[in-house]
Amino acid sequence: MSIKQKNGEASTIILVSIVQFITPFMASGVSVALPTIGRHFSASAFQLGLAEMIYILGVSIFLLAAGQLADIFGRKKIFLMGICGFIISTFAITATRSMGQFLLVRFVQGLSVSFIATTTFAILSSVVPRERRGKSMGIVLAFVYAGLSAGPALGGFIVFQFNWHWLFVFAGLLASLALLLCLKTLKGEWWGSPEQKFDYRGCAVYMLSLSFLVVGVAGHTMVGGYAAALVVAGIVGLSFFFWLETRVKSPMLDVRMIFANRVLFFTVLAALINYGASFAIIFFFSLYLQSVKGLLPQVAGSVLILQTLVQCILSPLSGKLADKIYPGKIATLGMFVGTIGLGMASLIEQESSVAMVALVFVVVGVGFGLFASPNMTIIMNSVPQEAYGQASSLTATVRTLGMLTSMAIASLLVSHFMGDTPINKESIPLFMKSLQGAMLTFTLMSLVGVFLSLGRAKAPTNEP
Repeated sequence: MSIKQKNGEASTIILVSIVQFITPFMASGVSVALPTIGRHFSASAFQLGLAEMIYILGVSIFLLAAGQLADIFGRKKIFLMGICGFIISTFAITATRSMGQFLLVRFVQGLSVSFIATTTFAILSSVVPRERRGKSMGIVLAFVYAGLSAGPALGGFIVFQFNWHWLFVFAGLLASLALLLCLKTLKGEWWGSPEQKFDYRGCAVYMLSLSFLVVGVAGHTMVGGYAAALVVAGIVGLSFFFWLETRVKSPMLDVRMIFANRVLFFTVLAALINYGASFAIIFFFSLYLQSVKGLLPQVAGSVLILQTLVQCILSPLSGKLADKIYPGKIATLGMFVGTIGLGMASLIEQESSVAMVALVFVVVGVGFGLFASPNMTIIMNSVPQEAYGQASSLTATVRTLGMLTSMAIASLLVSHFMGDTPINKESIPLFMKSLQGAMLTFTLMSLVGVFLSLGRAKAPTNEP
């Protein structure tokens, strides 16, 4: 490998790592700043809920469309559009004068993130060859977890020491650094199939269906009795979308490719189940540590951060290992370890020690750290180069759908056991039932995922 090629790979990994740090940092950091933002704009609780939901909506509904656009017009062009849009919207948020303006710009910020999310791993896979791809995926995913970990802590520090505006200024400056690095070091362009036509009909059905699903799940407290109907409409709409994509010449999502590729099918399914079984664990144990065990928010945060810290450490190691051992075996082992961690979580009781909770998060972190980067490596390795953009957007979409599934299960169980009752001394037993029920459900889901993951644990003989 020439020095020029080595430098090109290194600069691409640095660029993608910076971007992949920013986006989760922005998501988790803003959640800490929301109370301060609400006081600044005199916003209602409904509007603050919208601030999170509209960002998720902006990110999720454009993911697949951005992937196809990247394959048609060039992955670097779409990435540059995304990073420029993110920089402009992030700085623009600091100049908003009302909550309505804030929400509008926040949606644009989410839209920009979708363009970034669908292209970064496609660009990385286009630059880094297969034999070193696992290591690079692991490094980048370590920065994802670092962003998730730093969001609450660093975001809280910035808001406390300065004000909420500086949280967005910090993210905008980091994104500007990534833009300069891209313009200076990322040479060339990568396409999928420029001759394909954009799937407008599939895009419209997908965006509308996922909008129903996101609003029904993430905004269930705001739409009240319409939430269930929206979720059902979203699921029916997505089912129609998958059928529709088998009927068009240039699909936004090549469903036939997924079903025809055994390894890709099981890998995508494993990712969906893994995110669906693990995402809501922080939601439940954040409430458990503060409302049941009576810990201060910063102390609870130091326990919850253990999972992402372990993932941050393990991801580069598991990614490097995936370059030497077939990654399906490592990912399956990771999902099995994660299942053990979720099983341990289902045994947590009101009297359990904080040390026991910390151990649960370490075990779950080990499982996810072993799973994520090998699983991502399999997805990118199991498709031809012209489909990198679509594969990258598919992984981001599966992650979003998995998170929505996890929160939907959490919301249903909390609603079933507690209704609208707040967590207090009298309702703690009901909360514990919802927590244990959720963890048991997630354990069974993850166990199913282990068996499905075994379906791709053997290396295929005809990789693209």
